[in-house]
Amino acid sequence: MMSCKSIIAILLFLAINIGCSHQVHLIKSGIENWNKWRDENKLIRPDLRGADLRGARLEGAHLDNADLDSANLRGAILDGADLGQVRSYYRAKLDPDILSEIKGNWPEKLATFWDNGKKKWVVDDTLLEQIKKPDWYGWPEEKGQGK
Repeated sequence: MMSCKSIIAILLFLAINIGCSHQVHLIKSGIENWNKWRDENKLIRPDLRGADLRGARLEGAHLDNADLDSANLRGAILDGADLGQVRSYYRAKLDPDILSEIKGNWPEKLATFWDNGKKKWVVDDTLLEQIKKPDWYGWPEEKGQGK
């Protein structure tokens, strides 16, 4: 028989995963829906980690404090989106021009990630130094990526 703590842990896990899935579906459904949801849920940190947003029309999207860790944004239309308000682009796949803008203006956002153990955002200083080098062009491709 499962303990009460186990049941709560499972329910919390499901709620987090459903919330993430809901947020990805919401942003893909249209910026008007997304921005309305963001205005109504200002205290929620948008969790778009690993979301495949290739080709999504994100112009004018309220992405403030969003976690785009590993989000595939290649080909996404980001005109008018305030890229400086995004919390993390750690491992995000970005078009070269957008990557260049972020690297030039906010390189620390490429090296910032959520540390579950510390329960806070941290910057990997070693990675940040690599990112600042002129020959850093983004994250290496991973096996099976883009499928």
